[in-house]
Amino acid sequence: MAGPGTGRGTLRAPLTSFVGREQQISTVRAALGQDRLVSLLGVGGVGKTRLAVAVAEQHADEVVSVDLAAVVDPAYLAQVIHDAVDPNGNQRATLTDTLRDRPLLLVLDGCEHLGPELGDLVADLLTGCPDLLVLATSRMPLGVDGERVLHVPPLSLDRALGQECSSAARLFTTRARAVVGPLEPDDRENVEELCRRLDGLPLAIELAATRTRTMSVSEMLEGISDWVSALRPHATASDDRSLEAVLRWSWDHCSAVEQQLWSQLSVFTGPITLSAAAAVCGFRDGLEIADAVDGLIQRSLLTRETRRQVTTFRMLDTIATFGRRAFSDEAPLTFEQLQGRHARHCVETARRLNAEWLGPDQGRLSEYAIVMIPDFRAAFDHLMQSPDTIEAAAEMYADLWPYWIGCGRLRESRAWTRRLLERWDAPHARALCIAGWTELLLGNTPAAARHLTASLAAVEQDPRTENLSRSLLSGCHAVAGDFDAAKDEYERSIAELEAVGDELIAALLWENYAELAVISGDLARGRRGCERAGRTCRAHGEQWVLSWTLWVEALADFLDDDLDRALRCAREAWDLKAAIDDLLGSAVVAEVAAWACARRGDTTVAAEILGATTQYWAGTDGPLLGFRELLLHRRRCLRAIDESLSAGERRAAESRGSEAGLLGVRDRVRDVTEAAVGESDPDRPRPAIDLLTPREREIVAYVQQGLTNKEIAERLTVSVRTVEAHVSRVLAKLGVGRRSGIGGALG
Repeated sequence: MAGPGTGRGTLRAPLTSFVGREQQISTVRAALGQDRLVSLLGVGGVGKTRLAVAVAEQHADEVVSVDLAAVVDPAYLAQVIHDAVDPNGNQRATLTDTLRDRPLLLVLDGCEHLGPELGDLVADLLTGCPDLLVLATSRMPLGVDGERVLHVPPLSLDRALGQECSSAARLFTTRARAVVGPLEPDDRENVEELCRRLDGLPLAIELAATRTRTMSVSEMLEGISDWVSALRPHATASDDRSLEAVLRWSWDHCSAVEQQLWSQLSVFTGPITLSAAAAVCGFRDGLEIADAVDGLIQRSLLTRETRRQVTTFRMLDTIATFGRRAFSDEAPLTFEQLQGRHARHCVETARRLNAEWLGPDQGRLSEYAIVMIPDFRAAFDHLMQSPDTIEAAAEMYADLWPYWIGCGRLRESRAWTRRLLERWDAPHARALCIAGWTELLLGNTPAAARHLTASLAAVEQDPRTENLSRSLLSGCHAVAGDFDAAKDEYERSIAELEAVGDELIAALLWENYAELAVISGDLARGRRGCERAGRTCRAHGEQWVLSWTLWVEALADFLDDDLDRALRCAREAWDLKAAIDDLLGSAVVAEVAAWACARRGDTTVAAEILGATTQYWAGTDGPLLGFRELLLHRRRCLRAIDESLSAGERRAAESRGSEAGLLGVRDRVRDVTEAAVGESDPDRPRPAIDLLTPREREIVAYVQQGLTNKEIAERLTVSVRTVEAHVSRVLAKLGVGRRSGIGGALG
């Protein structure tokens, strides 16, 4: 009988070393400590078998592994498993009798083709054998009550803290070294890019590594565009080790509707919503497409993701490439027609985003824009190819202003503008307005003035674009110091917009007006503008303009030396901006928070915050929209930091802020704000949970669910380092040494 950590069975022993997956091994082992049936799900080639073998090698009790790939008829299942479990035992005994009193980990590899018969057998074994654990690998769940499903992701494409390369690149380098020896140091970035192109799939990476016998890494990147067909094994490899073979198997086991959907979804380049799939792929029956999507998920060809309020489905590039190559001539649409439908869907989606942005649903809309941007890019590229569709590309660009301006993605907005201007001579008033707004926020006022002037020359029968362009053009003059003229233009535009009932754009201009007034030193007029903007925003449930209004109030309070109120307003503004992913807005709010902290004497916190904002401003033409008055306050803050901290302390604080990013340092402002407000009863001991910031409480909740730092980072869309920093602060606040002690400390 096999001893602890060893086993018998039909799985082939790996011939190569195991690379990466350390965190997944821990997750699977923890799951087996809680549930008796754990299924590792993933697409073919993702490394399910290797992960199962690695887990089995670390298991304390007896292990038996069974390769079920060769079992064609489910009627033989019990016998095949029995032969592996007890090859020399009593053949009259049932499998349940053989396993009843044995503490055993049974690894069942390759279960997807055996259907409900295998599920029924596993359920019977678990019922009759109380000491049995089952670890299954499959492309579909077994469908057994109590089954714990763990999806096996591709190898990480991110470099972990202290690592020179990603796990995917480490696998490629290790395998290539066995073929041709060490790679050149200059190949490092090419290897990372190659692994990204291969989606981090271990099988694809290993097959690519064997190509180093005849090709350099750069040649692979330059000369291979279709990874599925290129990564066939050499003649010495078995056919089932081909990436094409594993995908062909999945294709053959899909229904006709699922095959059609697989091919059609290949037109998408990013996450896919169910409504987008239905619109583009031509499914009129919502139930039919829902069933087809569910079937592709069950076969691990699609993965389901939910981020905040948006549920999407994602298909790896290698899977999409196979689907595109399998596109049938008998399909209801040609692939070119499908691309056209995809582009039209993106144009219509951008139009709805523009129409609905200034309202109560901005959190969901910003998330949807972020999810859709890869497909907006693909649609833009498609529309730019023909003179007949360039105008639609310009319309989509203009309609995406909530993403460019509202979420602070200014650099990409500039790139789209340049492409439009290179290909299209006809002026488009709305697109030029958004281009000018972009340049103004990036700090390039000459370019902003050119675009806005051109917009005013081209605009016809569009009061919103006309008044917005005119006000923003006056904002260019304000940056140069002519505040009085700018205020007059804003008052004129606001009056015209309110006259035609465009209240929310008027509120936006009231905020701009207040901003210019406060920056020029007219705090009373600025506060009146904030009051007008805030009243309209709150009446409509609007958050984005309101967050900017709160920033202006924070700036006014700072200039009034009411530092506690300035920090409270900044914190409220920052929370709203984080909810809609407004990067630019978060940066300017963070600046005012840093200045207030420095003036209060919290120079370490101020340095951390400026470490994060400096990183953001590096991607613009200059910080703080180019306003000299704001830049002066920033320099004063930096001077206060230098006077208070040593050079080493400042560098350390700025480095922490840079690594944490704008979202991470936001919690530092929370800490300072809570300290400023104080407790109503300072003598009463605070509950342990009250020691934590809201973000730390959120992370603690995930820790208590058993999520790793990487999994938490993915849920919160922050870096792993940011999560590590939060966890370290939680441990320090609670006085415990490791994550496992958090629950006890909280009581």
